[in-house]
Order: sequence, then C-alpha cells, then structure tokens
Amino acid sequence: STAMLEPLCPGRPASSEQNKDAEAFNIGEAEEENPELTASFELPGASGAIIARVVDHGLTLEVERLCCAESQSEGAPKGSSCRSVCTLAGSEDTAATALAWLPAVGPSGAPLLCVGFNHGGVSLFTHKGAVFASFLLSPQRVLRIRPCYMRPQEDSGKRLRARPEKMMLLHEHGVLAMVETDSMLEGQNSEEDSDEGFPPEALRFQMF
Repeated sequence: STAMLEPLCPGRPASSEQNKDAEAFNIGEAEEENPELTASFELPGASGAIIARVVDHGLTLEVERLCCAESQSEGAPKGSSCRSVCTLAGSEDTAATALAWLPAVGPSGAPLLCVGFNHGGVSLFTHKGAVFASFLLSPQRVLRIRPCYMRPQEDSGKRLRARPEKMMLLHEHGVLAMVETDSMLEGQNSEEDSDEGFPPEALRFQMF
C-alpha cells in the first residue's frame, strides 16, 4: 500500500493557469462512464502479451498473461493464459487513477507496470502482479503516466520494447515529474524472479 508514503518533494499551491492546463489535459476523463483503466504490453518474439486492468473503481488490479504457442497442424492456434489479482486500495480516496507499462525497467530487462494513485503515490508492479517499489513525489492525484524516449528509434517495434530514458508523471494542478529510469535500475536485485525493488531515495527526478 502507498497510503502512508511521504512526499520526497513538498507540494505547491496551484495557480489558476495551472488549473486550466490540468483541466485541458484531462478533458472528459472525470466524466467517463467506465472508470476501468487498461494497459497492454507485447512480449518479445511474438510469444504473448500482458494485459493489466484496474477495476472496481480503482481498487483492484488484474494482470493477465497470454502465452502463444505454435499453431497446430489443423491451423487452430494453441495457447494458454494465467491471471493474478491484487488489492490496490481500500477506498476511492486512495484508488488508482493512471497506469502504464515501462519496458525493460525491471530485473533482467522485464517490464514494470506503473500505477498512479488518487493521493499522488506511485507503485511499480512486476508482470506477475507483485509490488516492486513505491514512492511519492507530489501529494496531488496522478493523471497521466508516460514512458519518454529521448533518443530516436528507427524501428517502432523495437522502440515499444526498449527502455525509456525517463518516466513522466502528470499530477493534478499542473505538477509534472520526470523520473530517470537509470535511477530505477541502480540498486535493484539482478535476480529475474526477485520482487525486490529500489529504495525511493535513490530516484533522480525533476519537478516542474
């Protein structure tokens, strides 16, 4: 749970200009009839995909892994899937509000799922649905999470699986955090099956 996290940076009052910018960026999101959040990630070599869903009004995370196998001789596809479920929050005051996959940021180049919360906290999950790390940079609701690629990639397919140089967190009232993914990799346990993350104080980031 991230409910007891303390911010690494103090919050700041929002100006009317920042309020307008945040509202413009978030047009229609508050009025969505279906609050379910979904993010998918294709595994290398067309071996399958991982689909993450935040359901129950932001209180529950479902992670489903779809594994593809070679087609049978009759031409019918053969595959399997596994699904894990975990509780994210106990009330809508601390519910999840945004999510995105971060390629190649976890141990052995595995993807991590970044989930932002109503109280401003952020948790990173492994593809198995286990909590990898949590931190809080601003006590404002997380509106958007985006991987940011600073260097051009010629192959768009490789780009989607390459590690982004930064992660962008857009908070309510126009607060923007840019986190260096290198700082997430430093100090991690290198074991592929480890769920041990990094200490929050190791993060390098900028606030705008």
